[in-house]
Amino acid sequence: MENRVCATLLTCGQTAKGVRASVIACCKEHVELALDIIVDEHEVAPEMRVLTEEEQLSTTCEYCEKHAIYMVSN
Repeated sequence: MENRVCATLLTCGQTAKGVRASVIACCKEHVELALDIIVDEHEVAPEMRVLTEEEQLSTTCEYCEKHAIYMVSN
């Protein structure tokens, strides 16, 4: 499972504090998993935003390939 978790995180670069930023696109079914992964990996409260309808059409869930609804990040 750990290999899959690492493969699903999209690394976006370093933040001002020098911490690697990660973003996970996910569907409603997998949002709790994405939140848990961000907390476990970064030990910070995650940020979550709802994707626009246009973004949902072009973004798939990192876990099941359905259309993503949320973007979860640290």
